[in-house]
Amino acid sequence: MNTHPDAGGTLPRILVVDDDRDIVHALTIRLRQAGYEVAAAHDGYEAVHSAHTHPPDLILLDIKLPSGDGFTVLERLRGSVQTAHIPVVFLTANPQTANWQRALEMGALDFIPKPYDGKELLRVIKRALERSHANPAVAG
Repeated sequence: MNTHPDAGGTLPRILVVDDDRDIVHALTIRLRQAGYEVAAAHDGYEAVHSAHTHPPDLILLDIKLPSGDGFTVLERLRGSVQTAHIPVVFLTANPQTANWQRALEMGALDFIPKPYDGKELLRVIKRALERSHANPAVAG
């Protein structure tokens, strides 16, 4: 696993999965400024493929996606030995309680509604990375 930006060394890699390219661009800027390496995927297939070929330290995942919704992506990730441990935080404009509960039941670490507060997003990411680093079983 990569280290936290405050610890020096390799930057943690975050995979941002959202079909809205403007959101991906804005998140990429914010996350890079906060000291993270960022990769992007714009649909479910691309997300699963990217997670397998270049495993990130954390995935920010939207629910509504082409080629498999966020729940399908999470199910595929959890079903693979290579990606089952990767922490996932949902970042979505679909904040219904049923979605939030389903995400957590499936193993997501958190659920952030859009529009999101940038400082809160960074706190959630930092907390998720710390939890998964301290106990890799937490993420899966």
